[in-house]
Amino acid sequence: QLNEEKNRLVNQDFKDISNELRQSITDFKTLAQENNVSTLVFYADSSLEIVDSIKELASVYFSSKSVGDKSSVMNAFDELESQIAILEQGLVSDELTEMFNKTKDVVEQFKDT
Repeated sequence: QLNEEKNRLVNQDFKDISNELRQSITDFKTLAQENNVSTLVFYADSSLEIVDSIKELASVYFSSKSVGDKSSVMNAFDELESQIAILEQGLVSDELTEMFNKTKDVVEQFKDT
């Protein structure tokens, strides 16, 4: 029963942080749109898709606990980090840089969950 409670809490933390990350990327995307930086908007959209993919893959992993499923989750995190690194290349204002840094911090929290 304790193990079940632990799994529920881990799952909830993961969901909460993924939602926070989704919001952070969405806020970044909005700011990029306001700054007319279409490439950042594109990569932000891609990042949102990857976050959704991670959530789905993690859900499967939380149920199966299989090494293969864990590997899929880790690969998706690597892909997310690559997308975030690309976003960093297109920062054109202090405001975008600040928002990006917040998003990057949430990515780290998400990966550590």
